[in-house]
Amino acid sequence: MLAVMTGLALSAPAVAGVCAAPRDQVALKTRVLQSNLMVAALTCGLRPRYNAFVTDFRSELVTQGHILRSFFRRSFGASGERRMNAFVTRLANEASLRRTRDTAGFCRRAETVFDSFSAQHGAVVKTIATSTRMAYPRGVEGCPQEAHATLPPALSEEAANTAVPPIQP
Repeated sequence: MLAVMTGLALSAPAVAGVCAAPRDQVALKTRVLQSNLMVAALTCGLRPRYNAFVTDFRSELVTQGHILRSFFRRSFGASGERRMNAFVTRLANEASLRRTRDTAGFCRRAETVFDSFSAQHGAVVKTIATSTRMAYPRGVEGCPQEAHATLPPALSEEAANTAVPPIQP
């Protein structure tokens, strides 16, 4: 079923010259997935499904967002926030272009993703994000194994409970 979703993110933007540890890769893929679903919500009439997704997976989306922010800060220092915002904007723009090129296919694939969350009753976002090319951040390579030892510890529970707003009707 997840193979059907591959067409949604064929050209996610690269973060040139940076490697991503496994947990950073999950955060990047989660953001690509969320951006695709957000564009589908706004352009395919899927707002209720996106809002349910954000509500159901709020904690995980926030946690992955904090990991993504940390990745950009570690990778780009003082310009990390600006570069992350540009990355997220580019993801949305590219998703919108893909939707324009194949509206029916894009919307159908997004519905399949929403269906997969519903069918898997509690499937975690990172499981789906890491198992579909829909969430592939092309151009971001994995770090060599020895680089993983220098990663900061996981975020606190308090940080994981920060709100992710749904799309307003």
